Amino acid sequence: MRKNSQIHILVETELSDRLRKQAEELGMNFSSLCRQKLSDTCKLDRIEFIVSEINRKLKCSTKFKQEV
Repeated sequence: MRKNSQIHILVETELSDRLRKQAEELGMNFSSLCRQKLSDTCKLDRIEFIVSEINRKLKCSTKFKQEV
């Protein structure tokens, strides 16, 4: 069974206020919005990594074809 863990972060007041306002507009609580944004960011990082790996492999493949 997975255990939950807590992290504590400090953010600028302006960012916190914007997040609270956005959470209120979306009808969700502040912590849920923060968790969602962290999850989305993680997904974007993985997508960027995959795209860069594809580009790297395509470049290697192109170089190989040019040499043959």
